Amino acid sequence: MIILYGLKNCDSCKKAKKWLALNKINYNYHDIRADGLNEVTLELWSNIVNLELLLNRRSTTWRNLPDADKNKINNENIIHYFLAYPTLIKRPIIKNNNLIFIGFNSDELKKKLN
Repeated sequence: MIILYGLKNCDSCKKAKKWLALNKINYNYHDIRADGLNEVTLELWSNIVNLELLLNRRSTTWRNLPDADKNKINNENIIHYFLAYPTLIKRPIIKNNNLIFIGFNSDELKKKLN
């Protein structure tokens, strides 16, 4: 089952939802702010992808973090930051079994999901 993790007001998430619907691909939607994330999910993701690739350094949340925090985030403690600040995660995250797509790229999704 495909799960789209995102935020309801995120433009990239909206594009991904629209693309999945147009391509008649069934998915479950998980709002990372409203529904939350847990450590188990993030640990599972870490088995598939380096979690530092998910760090959204262009987000307002990132810009508002103290420099001391920004400088100490690494793959060993990043789960703590993602749980405390879910908007630090790049969006959307599309998970399909053991594949994780970071961000919305219709060409990549077409190759891997169709």
